[in-house]
Amino acid sequence: FKDVLEAQWQRDAEGNVPSRPYLALGFSDNVSYTYDANRDEGDRITGIYINNAPIDREKLYTFGSGSFLISGGDNFRTFADGVNSADAGLVDLTAWVDWIGEQDDLSPDYTKRGVSVTEQVSELQIGGTAGSFTLGEVVEDDPNPSTLDMFLNEGDKVSPQLANTSVTAFLGDVQVGTGAVADGVATISVAIPAGANVETGAQSLRFVVQESGTEVLVPLTVTAADSSDDGDDDDDNGKPGKRPGVPSTGV
Repeated sequence: FKDVLEAQWQRDAEGNVPSRPYLALGFSDNVSYTYDANRDEGDRITGIYINNAPIDREKLYTFGSGSFLISGGDNFRTFADGVNSADAGLVDLTAWVDWIGEQDDLSPDYTKRGVSVTEQVSELQIGGTAGSFTLGEVVEDDPNPSTLDMFLNEGDKVSPQLANTSVTAFLGDVQVGTGAVADGVATISVAIPAGANVETGAQSLRFVVQESGTEVLVPLTVTAADSSDDGDDDDDNGKPGKRPGVPSTGV
C-alpha cells in the first residue's frame, strides 16, 4: 500500500522522471494518508489510515480500479505485483454513467484524501508544553498540489468556490488546538490541557479543516501529567508540607 502511494511521485520503467512527474491516485472516503514531499524519494508517505485506523503492515488489502491501472499502467507498477487479480466484467465508463444516473443530487467533494504534514511532534504531555504541526505546503514548481485547498490549474474553475479558513485539533472529543488557514497552509499549536480527559499512550491526533471538512490523522504518544506538581500541600510521605509564612513545628 505504501509503495503504491510512493509511486505517485513518478518514475518510468527506466528510472527517469516522466513528463508528468506526479499523478494523484483517487481513493474512497474511508482512506486517508499523510506525506512530506521534502523527505527522500520512497519515504514520503508518513501515515496511512483506513476507517480512521492505521493500516496493518501484515495484512493484504484489496484495491478496485480500472484494468489499466491495476495492471501497472501510468507507472504504478506496484499494482502489477498484486495477487488474486479478478475482472469484475464491468466497463468503467458504463459504471460511471450508471452511478451518475442513480444520484438524486450531486455536489463537489472538497475533502482531500492525502494531506501534507511537514512539521509535527511525536509526543505531548497532559498539561505540558505545546507542540507545533504544519498542514499543507506551498512549494514553487512542486508537481504535487500540497496545499489544503482544492488545486486548480490556471484558468480552471470550480463551482461553488471554497476557501478553507481554519483547522481545529482534537484528541478524542477534547479540543487541543486551532489555527488559521492562509494560502492553503495552517500551523497549529497543540497543547493538552491539565486535567483533560484523554487516554495516555499511542493515540491519533485528529485535525478538522474548515470549510472543506477534510480530516487529517497524525500519530501521537500522550504521556501522563507530571505527578510531582499535584497542587496539594502534602510532602512525598503524605504529611502536611511547610506552608509559606508558617514556621515548622517539627512534626
